[in-house]
Amino acid sequence: MTSLKSIIAAAIAFVLFSIFVWEWGFCRFYVYPDQMAVITAKTGAALKPGQILAQEGQMGIQEQVLGEGRHFRNPYEYNIQIMPVINIPPGKIGVVTAKVGADLPQGEFLANEGQKGIARRVLGPGKYRLNPVGYEVKVEDAVVIPIGYVGLITSLSGRQAPEGAFAKPGEKGVREDILQPGLYYVNPKEFQINVLEIGLNQVSLLGREGSAVITKGQIAVQNVAMDALQDNMLKQQQAKRRDYYEQADMEMAQRATAMPAAKKPVAPQRSSDSVHVLNEYVTFPSRDGFLISLDMTV
Repeated sequence: MTSLKSIIAAAIAFVLFSIFVWEWGFCRFYVYPDQMAVITAKTGAALKPGQILAQEGQMGIQEQVLGEGRHFRNPYEYNIQIMPVINIPPGKIGVVTAKVGADLPQGEFLANEGQKGIARRVLGPGKYRLNPVGYEVKVEDAVVIPIGYVGLITSLSGRQAPEGAFAKPGEKGVREDILQPGLYYVNPKEFQINVLEIGLNQVSLLGREGSAVITKGQIAVQNVAMDALQDNMLKQQQAKRRDYYEQADMEMAQRATAMPAAKKPVAPQRSSDSVHVLNEYVTFPSRDGFLISLDMTV
């Protein structure tokens, strides 16, 4: 009798040890920080027509991913793929395109929760675990409005606003409200933001060759990402202003060709690296014949 009990106890111990070895040695895996695990079930019910992500109990790529930590999955039933999480740096946004969910209504192109298409809501800075098979994330710059500028909002979605009227929430067109200086996480597919210059303008002319004409000098900030976005926005404004002047010069040249020589206007001289119609530094000769340059701020 004692021998039978010993055999049974040994068998139970062997089974428990085998289960432990199987679970701990073959089914165990780790998901480390900044990673996620995409699970593919090898067994279960077939997916419905048009379905690309499986729910629990279905065969295929599971919609839910696993976060960091220790997990157990039977390797004969599941395939594990470790991938990096989606990281949105400071000063950036993530525009999400959902490949799963209900179809959008006719005429709509922005998706709400549970719908397929470009998500209306964007991802702010942070780390996200979205299944890359069902969700595509495009990282873009957030909108920064520097000091001395405002943001003009144009809504790109909704029903068309009445002619001659500002667009209200849910309507397409130019909005009456504007964005004050700051950082905004705006969906570029939903709103178009045009940055316009307002208020005072400072122009510094430095009396040495090669110095730049600086307008609305960038305000120093402690946030590196904010500083880079602000600098990029100011450069965009300079590029727009250069394009405006080049277009104006081209139109003036076209008009000049059709005018008599005596009436042709003299085109203004503009610096290639300046954003204003100011390209000469303040200089004057001294009594002993030296050329003196003067630094000046207007």
